This record gives sequence, structure tokens and C-alpha cells, in this order.
Amino acid sequence: MRLTFNGVLDPKWSADQVAGIYNALDCAITLEVFDELNSQLSPEDRKVYDLSRSYQAPLLEMMLRGVRVDKHAMQMLAKHLQSEVDNLHAFLQEIGKALGLPIRKGTKALPVPHYINPSSPKQLKEFFYGFLKIPEVRVFNKQKGVSQASTSREALEKVATRSFLSRPIVATILAIRDRTKELGYLKLAEADGRMRFSFNIGGTETARLSSSKSVWGTGYNAQNIKPGTRHIFIADPGCKLAYVDLEQAESRLVGFLAPGNRYWDACHSGDLHTTCAKMVWPRLGWTGDAKQDRAIADTIFYREFSYRDLSKRGGHGTNYYGQPPTMAKHLHVETQLLIDFQAAYFQEFPEIREWHLETKERLQLDGYLITPWGRKRWFHGRRDDDATLREAIAYVPQSAIADYMNSGMREVWRRIPEVQLLLQVHDAIVFQYPEGRDDLVDKVVETLRIPLTYNGKTLIIPSEPKVGWNWGYPSAKNPDGMVKYKGPNSDKRTRSRLMDRVVC
Repeated sequence: MRLTFNGVLDPKWSADQVAGIYNALDCAITLEVFDELNSQLSPEDRKVYDLSRSYQAPLLEMMLRGVRVDKHAMQMLAKHLQSEVDNLHAFLQEIGKALGLPIRKGTKALPVPHYINPSSPKQLKEFFYGFLKIPEVRVFNKQKGVSQASTSREALEKVATRSFLSRPIVATILAIRDRTKELGYLKLAEADGRMRFSFNIGGTETARLSSSKSVWGTGYNAQNIKPGTRHIFIADPGCKLAYVDLEQAESRLVGFLAPGNRYWDACHSGDLHTTCAKMVWPRLGWTGDAKQDRAIADTIFYREFSYRDLSKRGGHGTNYYGQPPTMAKHLHVETQLLIDFQAAYFQEFPEIREWHLETKERLQLDGYLITPWGRKRWFHGRRDDDATLREAIAYVPQSAIADYMNSGMREVWRRIPEVQLLLQVHDAIVFQYPEGRDDLVDKVVETLRIPLTYNGKTLIIPSEPKVGWNWGYPSAKNPDGMVKYKGPNSDKRTRSRLMDRVVC
């Protein structure tokens, strides 16, 4: 039945007819807005818009498909997490009892009396800032326009540094919060035994995907699934999982963007962090043999840090304009150690500092940066502020990696129909494929090798695949976990699976 709408709803129309008119108007107005905005796009903007829109189809398919969940493994994990939460609560009780805190009545959520309630900001403020008399950690509340005492994770981490007594208490409280949150996530699987997630293409300023619950209210942030939880996600019957991760992607992007070649060459040496360690500490008796040099790099340099650890963490922070005091605080090392490291690092890789200065100049002159993929971002903070500069320096490599990974994911979806995409996790993808078709993993790895040319350099980021029947780490208790891919084979799983698991 065709209806003519002149702006007035006819009371004789049914609810379905009214809904149809509403939907038609919604589409028409959306089209009018699109036509207006589309006319304002420059050729560069249109290129980026088309690039982002090309990610829609594979991501929508991933959101609809979801990932199969091993119900038995999920129940066992929930039982384990609940046991840990109960033990941590009991430990808090003992601490409270030893400190002489009054008994508080329990609730349904906390079925036994507790002396310190991790979920009560009021009680935590009274305990830390009142009872223990620790200097308050205050956070500015934008809505109320005032500075308030806080018990957020960041605030409690600062509290832990202000009192020796508070450290184990804060660690216990944060552990309870983390495990309680994980328990809540385990309840978000759907009736068909799958967990689904949403992926938002325009969710971040860097062009990285953001993730959240599905449109049905199930699932959660797929990019924050902890390694200890991953084993509950399994392949469909007759399929095998693969996890393909871009190797040293951010470091390679920095070398790609920096004007010189020393760091670029180090990125292609096979082991960037050992190579950096050899350059920064040249007198450690390096042999030239890859295995022996790696063993030397893994020797302890300071506290629990090896030479390689410091090269990796210190190098990453230095690349992104990290300053020694701040980096030392996060790495829990002496500031002078980072000062000495950066002096040697910049001496070996002067192009990193040149890249920082070039970014600073473009930021102050133009106020925006453009990535090798053509994404243009304006920076609205003070252009002479170090915080704005750090944000600008990190933006281009992080944004370029996002488009590199997403473009590769799109090409896998287009070219290899036998592969089913399941998840995108920053610079990695998870997919499943038919058992006995490990050759498809090689095809995916090759498809992800997208040449990107910029400033006379051509970047191709290699990737490292792992395969298994669930997404977890392999162990005696989890023989189906991910192992490093060593080439095509036709292995099929023949072990019987318990409860809701199948015989493949």
C-alpha cells in the first residue's frame, strides 16, 4: 500500500504504517545530510572516508558471527575467579582485623562481613585518607567543577606509593576489582554459545578501532580480553583458529617516518631490541651469533630488567618523546638510568630526535599532521605544550598501523573466502579456517604484507602467526592453545571433547 505523507499523520493508519513513514523520513533526512556533507569533502577527505567505509563489511560480518565459547571452560574459569575473589576478600578481612577496624555487615554481593569494601568509594576514602591518614589523591571533576578525593585505579596506584602499609592493601583491592569485572564478562555470552562484540570504525582520534558490547547487550571490549581468559574462545567444529600479529609494528613505523636509516636498518635486523642493546652497550662482549647475542642481551642489567628489556621499554618510550623522570616512574628505575640510556640512544639513532623536531615544527606552523594513509588530524591543545607534542608524535605511527592492519584485514576478507574473520585486536586479527587447510594461514600472512611508500621508503610489516583450537596459551591443562605456526600440515584434532565440546 502506497501512502502520501503531507506532514500530518492520519489516525486511520496502523502502527506499522506510521513506523514505515517514520523510517522513510529518517532515511530521507539522513540522505539530505549526507549530500550536504559529501559536497564539502575535499579529494583527500574523500579518500580517507572511502578507506574507512571499506572496513565496514568485514567488521559487520565479524560482529554478526561472534566467537564460539567453550561453556565448560568458562564455568571452570568462573569457579576459579570466584575462589580467588573470596580469598582476596578474606585477606582484606584479616588486614582490617589486624588494624582494628570495626566489623561491617555483609550484603548480597559480599555475603560475609568485610572490614574494607573494595566497591565502596566512601569507605575507601575513609580508610586511606582518614584512618591511615595518607595524603589525598585529588582529581578534578569536570561536571561539578571541583577537585575531589578519588579512589579510582590511577588514584589508588598513587596511594600505594605514599605508604608502605597501603601497598598490599591497594594491590588486593585492585585484584578484586579486576577479577570481579572478569566474572561479569563471563556472563555476557549468548544463548547460542557465542559471544559477540561491536567494533566502531570512528571511535578514536587515531583511527584505531574501538570495541564494546554488541547491539544486543552481550560481549564487551574485544580488545581488552586478558590472556588468562582467551582459552574460553574456541574454533567452530571442523575449524582451527589462527592469531596473526604484526611484528614490531610501532617500531617499524617510527623507523619508516624518521628521516635517517640507522633505526630503519635496526628494525630490519631480525631482533630490533637486541640490536639496540648492542649499539647502546657496545662493550658487553657481543659475538655476532644471533643466539649468543640474545643470551647476552637477556642478562640482568638493573633489578629485574635485562639489557633487552630496557632497550625495548626505554626505546619505545623515547621514540614517543618520553622524558626520563616520567619513564623512570613508570618503569620503577632510577631517573639517571634513563638519562644515560637516552643519551646513548639518541647518539646511535639521531634521526629519532630529528623526527621529533620535524613533528614539533609542523605542529607549531600548521596545527595538524597527515599520516601516510592521508588522515589529517588537527591538534587543538597548546602547540608549545609538551603534552600536545607527545600526542602528535604518537598519533602518526599509531594511526598508520591501524589503517595498515585494517586494510590487510579487508583484503583477507575480499580475497580468501575460506577464512572467517572473528576479531580485530589492534595490530592483530583472529580468524578460523577449515582443519587441514593450514595453507590458508600462509595466504593470510602474504595478504597482510601491504606495501606502503612514503618519503622514499617502502614499508612492509611482517607478521607472526599462531594456530590452535582455542585462543589461549598452550599448557598441560590447555593442549589446544595457540602455538607458533611452523608451516602447512594436515593435522586434525581427534581427541574427544567433554560436555558441550564435540568430537572432531
